[in-house]
Amino acid sequence: MEQKHQRGWGEVTVYWDEKNHVWYYRVQHRGRRYKRSTDVRTKSDKPTALKVARRLAEAIRTGDTRSLEDFSRMPGYASVKEVVDCYEMFGPWTAGAVAGRFLRYVREEFETEAFDGIKVNEVLRADRFRKWIDKQMAAGRSVAGIRSDVQSIKSMFSIAVVHHYGELKFPDLAGFRGVSISTRRGGADAGKPEPFRIIDPQQLAAMEEAAEKMRTGGDADGKRVWAVFALMRWCGLRNNETMELRWDWVRQGVKGPVLDFVKRKLMDGSKYVPKGRDGSVPIREELLKQLREAFGGEGEFVIPRANKTDAENLYQRAINEWARGFLKNRQGKKVSYALRGQFGAEIAMRSGLEVASRMLRHASLSTTWAHYHDLVTEPDPL
Repeated sequence: MEQKHQRGWGEVTVYWDEKNHVWYYRVQHRGRRYKRSTDVRTKSDKPTALKVARRLAEAIRTGDTRSLEDFSRMPGYASVKEVVDCYEMFGPWTAGAVAGRFLRYVREEFETEAFDGIKVNEVLRADRFRKWIDKQMAAGRSVAGIRSDVQSIKSMFSIAVVHHYGELKFPDLAGFRGVSISTRRGGADAGKPEPFRIIDPQQLAAMEEAAEKMRTGGDADGKRVWAVFALMRWCGLRNNETMELRWDWVRQGVKGPVLDFVKRKLMDGSKYVPKGRDGSVPIREELLKQLREAFGGEGEFVIPRANKTDAENLYQRAINEWARGFLKNRQGKKVSYALRGQFGAEIAMRSGLEVASRMLRHASLSTTWAHYHDLVTEPDPL
């Protein structure tokens, strides 16, 4: 008979609470059991939750009454300059522009150019970031412009980036990553996020027809754009996930092939950490066959690329420029992201919101409801 694990004195354990969508930790000290939240709300980020738990458990053992925010201000963290230098050296082709937006935020908040003297634990605070957003709104900047800055700055400190730059010390970033800006509207709906709108059926049909012509047309670049479209349209992948997808991430599920997006170590020794939460997405046998026929099914990546820049140009520029020709009434840089929303809406109507949330691999059901749910067809009358 398997024995239940007995927690030892001072041993820290963490567990994911599905109801509250947060990592909790347990620790026993002087005969008393403690159970508290770590405030880490990304299910795939267990390492950070464990670090926070150990830090807080040490505070319990030593009688230190400082808050988690006080701990995050302790010395030893990387400087703003160190982070920017690393990001510009190893980041994507857009790293310079993204880092520029981050430095503008720091410059406006601290009124200095001495970035090597500012530690990121002071900069990456949720309360400071929110106040900066409010200042931008009050100054009359467009919501789209502010949102673009917020997304860019947060992208510098995604889980994947922080794991990649392991030699740099970061504070707990759960709260900072959670800061967002909603489309502001008047009346009772003020401050609520703009709901997702399904793609017009005629527009969608035109896109699918044009994509099929690219697949069968023989042009290599056209086939790659088709592949990004197909993976977003029929599997609901994010733009960058279409280019991250490897052949060894495809496995046979109970009903057919599935694509696994889970935390793993890659062939080059780096780590892949999925956005949101780990999960698997089913893919039709026919689509998988078409992908193999288009690209040979050889090499590491499903969609081949000459180099990293070539891949980023495809999923950040080419697919959006192509989609913009059909979705002319859509705003923003990632027009093609509407395809992922369309996928989520169709799954939600067919199988329910919870299934859609799991297939989109959202950390929270509320994200699916707010941004990826709309009635694809009118319900039947009673």
